Amino acid sequence: MVKRGRLFRVSFFARVSLKGVRRGKLLSFAKKAADFLSLKGEINIILAGDKYIRKLNQKFLGRSGTTDVISFSFDVKEVAGNRKIGEVYVNAVKARKFAGNAPRAIEREIAFLIAHGLLHLSGMNDATEKERGKMLSAGQSILNLNYSHCGDL
Repeated sequence: MVKRGRLFRVSFFARVSLKGVRRGKLLSFAKKAADFLSLKGEINIILAGDKYIRKLNQKFLGRSGTTDVISFSFDVKEVAGNRKIGEVYVNAVKARKFAGNAPRAIEREIAFLIAHGLLHLSGMNDATEKERGKMLSAGQSILNLNYSHCGDL
């Protein structure tokens, strides 16, 4: 599913099945959050499972185990006239574990993780406790500011 904005495009892919989760609502949130962060260009958001996230974490970050979200910045590449910003991989299995089985709670958790990944693409880091606190706060602010505009998420 691809949604075009004036200066950016957010593409949304699901590698896992999430019954009852409304991908259109998540796409709308991701678009609003990217716009809020002034991310101009193409961003791919991929919902994946533990196994896939674990492979990415090991291969590209040299870390064993799984995590909740991984972002890859493309250092703003121009490909066929499109400005490629990066990709955000959300661990939908972890989101379900954090949120329980209620589809709306899972959507909200995924939206929070999307916001966290987009913050990484905007240049924020969470390597220290102080940085992590700032990112968690910023992610919650993005969720609060943009979530209500996406309907009943």
